[in-house]
Amino acid sequence: MRAYILIEATIGKARDVAAKMKQVPQVKQCFLVTGPYDVIAVV
Repeated sequence: MRAYILIEATIGKARDVAAKMKQVPQVKQCFLVTGPYDVIAVV
């Protein structure tokens, strides 16, 4: 099973959020994106 977590980050913090998410063992992939969300994590 795969789930996507769509994250809206504070302005200027998307990279920090993505870096922290990558440290979570259950997170398989993490992407910085543009649009309504800033980070997408795959668990």
